[in-house]
Amino acid sequence: MSSILLLRLTSVTWGLLSLLLAFMLFTGLSMLGFPDGYISPYDTATRQLQEVLAWLVVAQGAYFLLIGVVAKCLRPAGLLLQILVTGTLVFVPINVVESCPRWDSCTSAYQAITGNFMDDGTGG
Repeated sequence: MSSILLLRLTSVTWGLLSLLLAFMLFTGLSMLGFPDGYISPYDTATRQLQEVLAWLVVAQGAYFLLIGVVAKCLRPAGLLLQILVTGTLVFVPINVVESCPRWDSCTSAYQAITGNFMDDGTGG
């Protein structure tokens, strides 16, 4: 297999995985409040950020699909650096928003910034 074909395949695969993640993020957003209809204050406060991050994942997926199909020359270091940077800039905030209620430091920061207690809907 030639190196350019491998780079194209890597780019297309990353693009497809990004679009799959975006689908999962949008599905999660559409399921807020399911099954009882309660949407927690934390979900309400972070919903717009989650939507923006999901659209960024869509843009990332489209970009890498386009590069994998159209680009004339791909350099391994350049492609891997782009994947690393875009992955970090998108996936780190997604993980922080999803796991923030489980971190004491994040809960304290949320309460200090908003003046409200962290209510992410978990509990009895």
